[in-house]
Amino acid sequence: MHRRTALALAALWPLAVLFGRDGVARAQELRRIRLASLYWPPYTGPDLEGQGITATILRRAMFAAGLEPILSFLPWQRALHLARQGEVDGVFPEYHSFERAMDFLFTGPVGYSDLGFAERVDAPVRWSDLSDLTGTAIGVVAGYVNAEPFDAMAARGELSVDAAPDDALNLLKLLHGRVRLAVVDRYVFAHLMRHDPRLAPQREKLRFNDRLLRVNPLYVCLRRRPGAERMVAAINAGLATLSVRREQEALFATQAALPAPSVFSLRATD
Repeated sequence: MHRRTALALAALWPLAVLFGRDGVARAQELRRIRLASLYWPPYTGPDLEGQGITATILRRAMFAAGLEPILSFLPWQRALHLARQGEVDGVFPEYHSFERAMDFLFTGPVGYSDLGFAERVDAPVRWSDLSDLTGTAIGVVAGYVNAEPFDAMAARGELSVDAAPDDALNLLKLLHGRVRLAVVDRYVFAHLMRHDPRLAPQREKLRFNDRLLRVNPLYVCLRRRPGAERMVAAINAGLATLSVRREQEALFATQAALPAPSVFSLRATD
């Protein structure tokens, strides 16, 4: 038996255990899962190839588990609201947070986000600890979870943060000198600086800071309700048939027109 086939069969065996003796038939009850996402290129977006890198990986995993994702793309706060109200089953891609875990169950990682800071080329910022950034104006995106130490310090007022509705506007604030740093994912930054018509003409003025804030695993979050645990287990069974990190590297290299970066050698689960 081919190794990948064997892995797929082994990973899908939990579905039969989860759903009982007639697991295949009962698994069909969960075949369609409604998920809301956001426009977050190159990870997710309705007009991207495969609806984005993370959407492509998730769809492969869910199809391997006999599940069909029904995706909608909304502003992030709206997506979270609909999930909490039960109008969709969950949201993705999301960073882990204790606050989010009160309302949602998390699947295994469907991708990884290299989170750091964008800065002006003519005004670089050197830092080794978050305390070094006290008094520095930092742009963030409203509603986003970043890294727990960063968010905790911002909530306590120890970091000076200024919120924007999305990453592109956050980077525009940086260009115009309204903030000194902008929290952004490495690949989102590269994509926007290439393709956003407001940013691309000035892409030589911004760069990604050398020091990462965190490597964040990306998850699907399903609203806590009866049957949600079975949905999570089914998605995880599909994810077990893939090498998420390897597939993400390949998709980044082909779809985002980026070379496979050395940062992928970092541990993403720290």
